[in-house]
Amino acid sequence: MRRFVISKHLLIATGVVALFTAAPTTAHAAPVPLGAADPTQWAVLSLGGTLKITAHSGVFGNVGVGDGAGIDMLMNKGFVQGDVYFVGDSTNMTNDADSYVGPTAASGTGGTFNTANPDIHFNSALAAAAVADAISFSATYGALPDSAGVTCSACSGGSINLANTSGVITVTGSGQHVLNITNLSLSSSTLTINGPADAYLIINISGNISVQNSNILIPTMGDLGVLYNVKNDAVASDIDFHSSPNVIHGILLGADEGAVTIHDGTCVVDGGPLEQDCTQWYGSAFAALSDYDFEIKSGTTIFGPVTTTSTTSTTTTSGGGTSGQTVPEPGTMALFGAGLMIAAQRLRSRKRR
Repeated sequence: MRRFVISKHLLIATGVVALFTAAPTTAHAAPVPLGAADPTQWAVLSLGGTLKITAHSGVFGNVGVGDGAGIDMLMNKGFVQGDVYFVGDSTNMTNDADSYVGPTAASGTGGTFNTANPDIHFNSALAAAAVADAISFSATYGALPDSAGVTCSACSGGSINLANTSGVITVTGSGQHVLNITNLSLSSSTLTINGPADAYLIINISGNISVQNSNILIPTMGDLGVLYNVKNDAVASDIDFHSSPNVIHGILLGADEGAVTIHDGTCVVDGGPLEQDCTQWYGSAFAALSDYDFEIKSGTTIFGPVTTTSTTSTTTTSGGGTSGQTVPEPGTMALFGAGLMIAAQRLRSRKRR
């Protein structure tokens, strides 16, 4: 009887994975150029503010941490399945025994978030260059005018404000395209960005971002083909992704003054390493100048960039090489983890009975 129970729950997990792997993935020929802040190398960059990864949230990919005043990064029940590179020294972090950094961090194993972890690096020239270029490219792109090859049916009055509906941005032609808007606000809505695979789109945002219970989809241009550039224009901007479930694709570059939060006000966090009812971000997130917080919390998962090969992917490290391991697509890993957690939890419950 016990053998039957284990097999049944493993079949549940396997079925979830099989369901997901049937879905196609989209590769992009060239991401938005960002110099040393190359989004194929970095999943998350803090630009001098305090990076906080807490409450069962995590990142797949490498994390760069700028050097600001005081503590530059803290974790509490979070993970980074990759390496962490500090611009500053080891005094810029606080240890946490319930958080993990390294190649098996998402499963809650391996090295914890402490200064002795070999996957955490200090005084990193790589991270310093990435932070500097992220800020510089944000300013350069922020000064560009609109491109003729962009049609925004989702726009109204110079902003995107969608509530309980859907909208589309269409890019025509290859290469660089630019769209300037004031605010981006989505509530229970879907924004779809379409264009050729050899094009990329820069959306300059001078005001605020507020996204709740919504989707931003990029079906043809790839996760690294669209940049949401919240430029530094001397007017503080709020960047807030909240209220699950959000599914976001693209690159966030928040180089303006103001706090940045990617979280879930309604997500039920059950303590597992991956929260499938919570916000999922596919791409990269670079944000938070000095004196401001960059929070990734409440079950949010950032699935950093990968190079797609059939149903498997090879991750890229900040040093320009590969990790030397073939891993499932990010969504596959997430769903597989969720299925295994369901199986394990039900088995434990049955044993206690």
